[in-house]
Amino acid sequence: MTTSPDEFPYAELGEVLYRCRRTAGLSLRTLARKLNMSAHSGLVDYERGKRLIPEDLLTRYERIFEDGGELRRLRTAVLAAQAGRSATRYRIAQLPADLPDFVGRKAELDMLRAAAEAARPAPGLLVVTGPPGMGKTSLAVHLAHRLAGRYPDGQLYLDLRGADESPVPPADALRWLLRGLDVADRQPTTDTAELAAWYRSILDGRRVLLLLDNVADEGQVRPLLPGAAGVLAVLTSRNPLLGLDGAVRCQLDSLSTAESVDLIGRVVGADRVANEPEAAVRIAGSCAGLPLATRIAAARLGNWPRWSLADCARMLAAEQRRLTWLSTGDRAVRGTFEMSYRALSDPARRLFRRLALLPVPECGLVAAGVLAGTSESGADSLMTNLVNVGLVQPALVGNRYRLHDLTALYASDRLSAEEDERATRTAEEAYLDWLLGTAQDAATQLDESGANSGTSVFAGSPDAVRWLDTERVTVRAGIARAAALDLADLVYPLMATLPWFYDLRCHWQDQRDLAETTLELARRRGDATTEVMALNGIALAWTPLRRPDEVIRWSVRAVSLARRVDAVEEETWALDRWGMALTELGRYEEARVVLLRAAALAQEYGDWWMVGGALNRLGHVSYEARRHESAIDAYDQALLVFRELDRPRGEAMARLGLGRALAALGRPDEAVTYQRTAVALFAGADDGWGLARAHQELAAALRALGQYQAAAERLRLAAGLFADHGDRHAQARTLLALVELAVAESRYGEASCCRDEALAVLAGLTDPEARDLRAALAVPAGAPGPAADR
Repeated sequence: MTTSPDEFPYAELGEVLYRCRRTAGLSLRTLARKLNMSAHSGLVDYERGKRLIPEDLLTRYERIFEDGGELRRLRTAVLAAQAGRSATRYRIAQLPADLPDFVGRKAELDMLRAAAEAARPAPGLLVVTGPPGMGKTSLAVHLAHRLAGRYPDGQLYLDLRGADESPVPPADALRWLLRGLDVADRQPTTDTAELAAWYRSILDGRRVLLLLDNVADEGQVRPLLPGAAGVLAVLTSRNPLLGLDGAVRCQLDSLSTAESVDLIGRVVGADRVANEPEAAVRIAGSCAGLPLATRIAAARLGNWPRWSLADCARMLAAEQRRLTWLSTGDRAVRGTFEMSYRALSDPARRLFRRLALLPVPECGLVAAGVLAGTSESGADSLMTNLVNVGLVQPALVGNRYRLHDLTALYASDRLSAEEDERATRTAEEAYLDWLLGTAQDAATQLDESGANSGTSVFAGSPDAVRWLDTERVTVRAGIARAAALDLADLVYPLMATLPWFYDLRCHWQDQRDLAETTLELARRRGDATTEVMALNGIALAWTPLRRPDEVIRWSVRAVSLARRVDAVEEETWALDRWGMALTELGRYEEARVVLLRAAALAQEYGDWWMVGGALNRLGHVSYEARRHESAIDAYDQALLVFRELDRPRGEAMARLGLGRALAALGRPDEAVTYQRTAVALFAGADDGWGLARAHQELAAALRALGQYQAAAERLRLAAGLFADHGDRHAQARTLLALVELAVAESRYGEASCCRDEALAVLAGLTDPEARDLRAALAVPAGAPGPAADR
């Protein structure tokens, strides 16, 4: 075997390895088996002196050949020579300086350091991704400095300029890295594949940290990734680089407000922040947790020591000039976004600009397709492009995307600069028409009054509810935007359908917002019929909030106006709400008269759903007035109506009432049967609040039967569901029932815990019902203390 020390730096050691094998009469394949290696190709490189044999493999050689220590002596000499050569030239230490004022990112750093440790001795690959200006490079450099001691053979750094119009080609990057490894004069070729093979051979046996910054894509970086044990590669990129197998990924998000304020303090001085803490918070809010923006704002403040933080906060509050102001020296927020924007195709740029029209900075693929004027699959491709350049990020929900606040400002900036007002208005109206039209379609699937007919994009009510749950905030903002544009035809239809969803999910503030927005539009246009609907909508929003005075105020207005414009159906709804409020106030006879009128009107125009609802309410009036036999009659009639209509939620409500009345008459066994059926019906309708009520009523019947443990389990389920729906009063009432149940069984410690939990739920509530609940939660007279059952 002939070798050249200039071409093969481990030639002498390789000659001895070759001689040992030949003396033992072993083929390469046989030796590989003895060494427990899956292939023998690596042995060839060791014998030719092209690669340094690893320490663990050398130990196995020694066991097989018993060479008297010559192999280890030669390997030690090679390492010593390498160390001496490094000492006479320079140690590889290319990392940029760490930031002295680096803040936050503790969770991300802990995760990355743990991943780096877990990767040893195998080659590790860490990928830090995120939108422009999110501090990817700062985090990677900070991490690399903390890991540098574990890589004594040096740290390499290379900016691959992935966001530029001309990223660094892989071959040029390899030549740069080889020069850093002090072997540029021995490069065998200019071919990328051969350069990569040579580069990996040089890294073999070394413990090196490699930081590759601003990676464009997988194709650019894949030839640069090491294959040898002991090397850690840390990558940063706006692109998520999903094609790199085995990578541990860390996607950066915005800094918290506290972290942003901390960063401002470290740049301008903690004393200035301490003197104006509220202004510092406003600056952090305007920078939206983007580290680059926060640093620029702080740097400008630092340059003007007599400028107050409040002055800076006022400057940043103006959205139209915020991006322009966030610029200093060679750093600019707008500039870092522009680098990504220029890399997009024209269709992707158009979609990005039009994302500024979203009422909230998040959307799914169908919405993106509407804005882009393309199909869902076309939008998927365009959104992938936007993700790859860091201008949008995947949202928490699958197939949805979000924009950072400052990125959304940049999109708006590009929209106003590159599209005329007519095109912008057309695109926005098309989007709102799709959004609110789809909301109308979805809510119609929940309408149990019999009004839902025609085709739908939804497979059924569960599918519709999922869409409404996901888009609820967007729909709310879309309604406000449509009203601002005077698009009444998009808003009005929602008054008849969205309340079904709001009732299902207890979104009473959303209901009130919709009704008040509709009321303003209707009055502006002189549309009295729609005005009545809006008045009824406001009354509906107040009903579950236990404000009967407000319900009556709006319902009376609705009845009066409905009679003037002959809106009989709306008058019926107003009477229904009015009757419920009167019942809550204990004015049972008045309530009965009003509800009978509602039932008669509904029967006249054939709305049997409304008839059933009024009968349910009449049953409730009788129950509250302690006329339980009358209550059962009314609930029975309501049940017949709802079963005839095949309306499971209405049937469930009627069964709840029947169970309560039967329990009050001392027939809890019959009550349990009705309540169990109600539980099943509410669960099938995905009505969480109704299900909580059913568990609550079933618990009362089970307690009457002496089944205390079963009753407690139902109350716990009810309390959890009420908590999920944000109904703190109902949650506290349920916990009060648990207190009473525990006291009845002399479980005073448990009663004390439930009482504390209920008081915590009521904390901050000052309304009369909350005050009554606190009074009811007082320790019962004569009850032992909380430690009695311990």
